[in-house]
Amino acid sequence: MIPAAQNLGLWEIGGSVLMTSYEGDLHAPDINYTLKNIQPAVSGYIRREVGRNATLRLNLMVGKIAGADKSFEKPAWRQIRGASFESTIVEGSVLAEIYPLSFFSLKNSPSNAEDMPRGSQRGGTRLFPYALIGFGAAFSNPTVAWNDANGNPQIDPSLAQMDKNAKTKRTHFVLPFGAGLRYKLTDHFTIHLEGLLRPTFSDYLDGFSQAGNPNKNDWFFTAGIGVGYTLPGKNGMYSYPTVN
Repeated sequence: MIPAAQNLGLWEIGGSVLMTSYEGDLHAPDINYTLKNIQPAVSGYIRREVGRNATLRLNLMVGKIAGADKSFEKPAWRQIRGASFESTIVEGSVLAEIYPLSFFSLKNSPSNAEDMPRGSQRGGTRLFPYALIGFGAAFSNPTVAWNDANGNPQIDPSLAQMDKNAKTKRTHFVLPFGAGLRYKLTDHFTIHLEGLLRPTFSDYLDGFSQAGNPNKNDWFFTAGIGVGYTLPGKNGMYSYPTVN
């Protein structure tokens, strides 16, 4: 006999432990495959079901980003310029999770194994890929070590002064997007792995622009692991059978 379905609410709470990777004027490759200047971050979220294939979540992330010329031997001028920065990063965002394999199943009380919701504890897959896209705002307050106190042949002093005097916004519009995998541990608990690119549409995330490449905006990347807990409730659209 299959137990009656366990009601799950519309809401989930959770969090993640992350690493951040910055890309901008003080970083060399476009893809940080060497994991240079990786920094830590944490995030928390509140998520709500909006359909069988989608959720919306409010996400808050707090961490650090950093970059340093001397982390890269090529091109050789980076070792000479030797500038670096670090910054706290705080981002608030709204993210849509899209599940092509229908992570959620309609609430019911199945009468046989064939009728059981997909992703339940008895049979069916527990691993679900998803895409992420959203928008938000990121706050940074970079501290730049210019390495120009005694002059620097790789730093134009007039351009550096423009950056130092620039009255820039500390809050930047971001459009995060990426993908993840969610694994269902129990009716209420899931774990997830995900990575997101976070374009900022600003060249001052690192406090360095005119003295570097003012034609290319900065962005950063996050990757991490997290856990979520679906709150119980009678009004949820979807549920899973209770497991003995």
